[in-house]
Amino acid sequence: MVADKENTTEKMAAPSRGETLMAAGLGGLHQVFFEHALSAILVLSREGLVLDVSRVVVEKLGMPLTAIRRRHVGEFMPEREARALLRQVDRVFRGGAAIRNAGMVVSLGRGEISVASIFPLPGEDGSVQAVCAMASDIAERRAAEEALRQSEEKYRSIFENSAEGIFQFYPDGRIIECNPAMARILGYASPAELIAEEGDILRRIHVQQEARLEFLRTLAKNGRVFDFEAQVYRRDGRRVWISTNALAVMGPDGKLLRVEGAARDITARKRAEEERMLLVAAVEQAAEGMVIIGRDFRAQYANPAFARIVGSGLGMAGVGADELQRSVDPFLTDSVRGILALGLKWSGRARQTRRDGSQYVAEVLITPIRDETARVCNHVVLVRDVTHEIRLERRLRQAEKLEAIGVLAGGIAHDFNNILTPILLNTEVALSDLDADHPLRRPLTDVVDAAERARDLVKQILVFSRREDAVKNLLILNPLVKETVKIMRGLTPANVTMEADISERGMAIRADPAQVHQVLVNLCMNAAHAMTPDGGELAVALEVVGIDGGGAEGGSAPETTDPLSGLGESVRSVLDLTPGRYAALSVRDTGHGMDRTIMERIFEPFFTTKPPGQGTGMGLAAVHGIVKACGGAVTVRSVPGRGSVFVVFFPLAGDAEAQVEQPR
Repeated sequence: MVADKENTTEKMAAPSRGETLMAAGLGGLHQVFFEHALSAILVLSREGLVLDVSRVVVEKLGMPLTAIRRRHVGEFMPEREARALLRQVDRVFRGGAAIRNAGMVVSLGRGEISVASIFPLPGEDGSVQAVCAMASDIAERRAAEEALRQSEEKYRSIFENSAEGIFQFYPDGRIIECNPAMARILGYASPAELIAEEGDILRRIHVQQEARLEFLRTLAKNGRVFDFEAQVYRRDGRRVWISTNALAVMGPDGKLLRVEGAARDITARKRAEEERMLLVAAVEQAAEGMVIIGRDFRAQYANPAFARIVGSGLGMAGVGADELQRSVDPFLTDSVRGILALGLKWSGRARQTRRDGSQYVAEVLITPIRDETARVCNHVVLVRDVTHEIRLERRLRQAEKLEAIGVLAGGIAHDFNNILTPILLNTEVALSDLDADHPLRRPLTDVVDAAERARDLVKQILVFSRREDAVKNLLILNPLVKETVKIMRGLTPANVTMEADISERGMAIRADPAQVHQVLVNLCMNAAHAMTPDGGELAVALEVVGIDGGGAEGGSAPETTDPLSGLGESVRSVLDLTPGRYAALSVRDTGHGMDRTIMERIFEPFFTTKPPGQGTGMGLAAVHGIVKACGGAVTVRSVPGRGSVFVVFFPLAGDAEAQVEQPR
């Protein structure tokens, strides 16, 4: 309580602000100034007593004005700072001159102030009565400086550690500033090395100068560039792709001061895009059909090959989702869906029907596609048309079977021929010793006739097995075919109309004329028999074709809706022949035709569809053997109820066509 009383007495004894200021030669408006000034103002005596302060000081000290007056300034700030301030105050008292830009920072209460100036307050007699120190609160300045420092550190950190290259360059292309990422992108060890480069950096690094000019034109026109992609050289000569965003910084006079911006290395993205485009091209141009289906088995994508396989004329890109789904559903049977639902893959062959009604066999592989959690998210369906392969496999099996039969038949024929020789020899010797009216002469004659027929059969077997040597001379095929057709016109029934279309281009082959004659006779006789008893049309044609991977001479084989017309399908079916030019001899009939089962066996020895006693089954077997021995091939196409067409291919002798005058 004593202390409180003493303080109260002290406060009551303390002069008012007006009295203090009047004693120092101040008053009136100065009192208002002290109340509202934004600066920290201290009025000090020579001894360092505080005579008066502004409201800012009162607020910083957090005590009433009366508690501040007449107290030594050293009570309100650290001793070292107080002594420094008093030394400046003493200089003013002694010299009478103000101190400008004192530059002192002292702690005052809850903050710091920067003493800007100290000037004297003269009395009425002109002597220095007191000193006024004016200071500014540096807390806000310190806070602003700290905020600026932190901001600079933050942005410097972003600048230094950014993954994107940041740059500034002059209009002439010289680098002003860049960050480490920019240096790394261009292959420099540090920004300093890149900045040290002289000359136009843009001209030096751009692979395509047109790209550099386009960048500058866009910058000049719009003032900025967004996501400009270009290929540039690194310091080591390697090429990288960068994407640049840049801004043109203009001066007050409208001139370009600098260009600044950021660039990022997009080489990996470009490479990924190229790989993706390569993958897309591979999928789009693949020979195998590919379909992507979802977990619900809805089709999402199909490549053009799939459209070709299933017979979609427009391609999958030109059809709707429903049409695409209808094309995919035949491959997704209930059993297949059940297997796929278990997360398993499925593979197998499926026979399907195209829109035009034609059938094909597809080899199908359906594989699940899993996401990063190993969950099945899609399925990829690979479809390959193996119809042609199956046909080739069937032909190969047939050829192997015929080869095996030929080997067996050839061996049997030789042995049988050895048996026939003594039979014929001894029988003929016995006949020579008998009189014409001898009762045994007729039975022995029958034995000779039967043996002769057996020997002819042996010859046909040997021809089939290609064990009988034949002299292959240069043969002009056209006249032989014409003469054989004339002969066959007299041998065929009257209700069979025979037509011939023999090319006038001479075709030279190497073959035995008798064997070629036998080939055509056998084919014509078979055709005539196929039209029994109703008759029909028998057409023989001879022309030159080129076997070069699927086409006739002068271009690819024409497509036709009639399976028995044209040579296109026949040419495409003889892939085992050596590419070159061939004489194509075709025999077509309008008989009863054959189904696939019969066609697979027609070249087998002793196989015949004729009634017993009307055929040996060696006719077509002999044709097959003769043609193969000449290095050619024979094909057959047939439609039950419409007829058949046989096409024999003889390789032309060399590449010449004998231009000879054909007999009339």
